Amino acid sequence: MKILTTADDVTPEILEAAEQTSEWFEGRIEWDEFIDKLATTYGPPDWDIEEYDNPAIRKIKRHVREYRRDF
Repeated sequence: MKILTTADDVTPEILEAAEQTSEWFEGRIEWDEFIDKLATTYGPPDWDIEEYDNPAIRKIKRHVREYRRDF
């Protein structure tokens, strides 16, 4: 299992999963809850998230903000 820590750890598939996870939230995203949902729904057994603030998480957040801005 890969623990996401660097921006390079974040694959296009993870970003797609993040987009899908973001659709569960209306309005403002509570990021701790978002990360938990993302990791438990799409992560194991391939990858997981152990920290809420690292380059991987910042890349995911940035991507989700841009994705939601388009809607």
